[in-house]
Amino acid sequence: MDKKYPNKKWWAFPYEIENVISNNKNEIQVSFDNFFQRDDEHFMPKDQNELPFVFFNGNKNSTEQKPLKNIKPGEFISLKDLLIKIKKKNYSDTFIGKFTVSVEGDYTNHGREMYNYEINIAENEISLHETGSELCSGRYRGKENNNTLEFFYVQDSDERCEHSKASYTIKKEGGQFYIQGVGGEGTYNEWTPLKKVTKFKN
Repeated sequence: MDKKYPNKKWWAFPYEIENVISNNKNEIQVSFDNFFQRDDEHFMPKDQNELPFVFFNGNKNSTEQKPLKNIKPGEFISLKDLLIKIKKKNYSDTFIGKFTVSVEGDYTNHGREMYNYEINIAENEISLHETGSELCSGRYRGKENNNTLEFFYVQDSDERCEHSKASYTIKKEGGQFYIQGVGGEGTYNEWTPLKKVTKFKN
């Protein structure tokens, strides 16, 4: 945050930072649930659900960057509560398990496409892999929302995979799990049944 540019926010360079924004309770200002493409090398620790945005005061010297838009409002939180929040599991044990799903795609010159997925929902980590494709395969952050589990891609900074909305969504109805987001255009918005397994074939 720079007083010269009220209500605008940027990525901060170390030499531009003066101090972290805090209140009289020594709580720092943090924003959660933001999904922005980043151009630096970073990684998500395995025991965290997300990388929160921490706000600093400083002097904006770089003229190359544009202000960030649509950042969720910040809130003041203690360091103790911050650590609890980012490490807290964001979904119930109902969704934990291993699942597979196969869906048919479009017809091509080589026959009909098939999409096969393996999904592992653990207590603190979610992984999704599509057979024969590395694109958007890897680690996801889970967030429970209205009795569904939403998947957000966190493996790396591939802009083809990072979205503000969930890439996949799982729900449970009558003892059966379903997933939305798999396959091609013809099946992407459909709720496709999942098969729960004890282990994957490979």
